[in-house]
Amino acid sequence: MRFSRWKGLKLSFCLIVAGLAIGLLLWWWQTQKMPAGIARAFVNAVQNQDWTLVAGFIHPAEQKELGLTPERVKLIGEKLIAPIQKSFGNSVKLKRVKNPFADVPEEEIYFRNIYFFRLLREGKEGPMLIVVKTEEGWRVNFSVFVYTLLIEATEKGKLRRDWALASLRQVGILRLFVGKESMPLLFK
Repeated sequence: MRFSRWKGLKLSFCLIVAGLAIGLLLWWWQTQKMPAGIARAFVNAVQNQDWTLVAGFIHPAEQKELGLTPERVKLIGEKLIAPIQKSFGNSVKLKRVKNPFADVPEEEIYFRNIYFFRLLREGKEGPMLIVVKTEEGWRVNFSVFVYTLLIEATEKGKLRRDWALASLRQVGILRLFVGKESMPLLFK
């Protein structure tokens, strides 16, 4: 009787440990997969020119500080993003990249819940997409995406740099957000 009871307890313990291990692995996989899914959904919304959906992906602090209402995002999308996307075409892939901002290990702590992606066109890195964990869920830093999209266009000769910077100023993108922090966009 004791032997079968011991065997049952041992089997129960193994099942509980296996269940916890599988649960932890699924949780880890989901938390690693979520930022990439948000980045992909954002890119799809941009490609489909669904500016209302794009506005829903923007970090709340960035929305507030830059006044990125759905109407304003639509204006930026139609005036800046769509024409550039059209000139490049919609064939893009998404690649997770290393943090380009953290120079020392101490800075990595700040970027703990921030994921960096690059859009790839014809195998070359293009605009940067930053996905950030917020209280509302995962969100995107829109200003960095727009800025790096315009920089890509200037590097490929599709825009003049002075026109690109003037366009950013005109639509009110005067700061770039990385995570919840922002830095002034210098116009030279």
